[in-house]
Amino acid sequence: ITVTGPSSGSSYDSGDSLTVTWTSEQLSSSYVRIYVCTSTSSSTTCSSNSACTTWDSSEYDDGSYTSTVSSYYFTGGTNYLCVVDYYDSTTFDYGDAISVNGGYITVTGPSSGSSYRVDDSLTVTWASGGLSSSDIHIYVCTNTSSSTTCSSNSACTAWDTYEYDDGSYTSTVSS
Repeated sequence: ITVTGPSSGSSYDSGDSLTVTWTSEQLSSSYVRIYVCTSTSSSTTCSSNSACTTWDSSEYDDGSYTSTVSSYYFTGGTNYLCVVDYYDSTTFDYGDAISVNGGYITVTGPSSGSSYRVDDSLTVTWASGGLSSSDIHIYVCTNTSSSTTCSSNSACTAWDTYEYDDGSYTSTVSS
């Protein structure tokens, strides 16, 4: 197996279509497995590399597979695609390094210092791009930390866990 694409340095955003291509000869079956990896090792197969996640567990060996770049499989930064023989994990190849840009959300309102009372209407606005889903989670936090996500911050409470990413959410302030 030889991974032939995408070429080194290719850059993708979450939600983009990505095609991995390869050539193969004399495989043990007519299927391959495809992995997304954050690092490579010539002595470690894709299937036993802890830095790899299965992207497609049973793909027909036709030399091409296309899917969507998702943060479920890809991490922001450098990623490698690996194609491995379905039954013989020692037959594999890592592709060249590709870059995956992470998605972003920027809260644009309400403005800092705004105050609200219980039963007031509150509108949260945001700008976003490159997200892997059209749903977002909105949290109310009494304290923030740049090293902690809202969902793992004990000072945050979920306000709306499945809001459509349309840039605006309005609700009533409750106690």
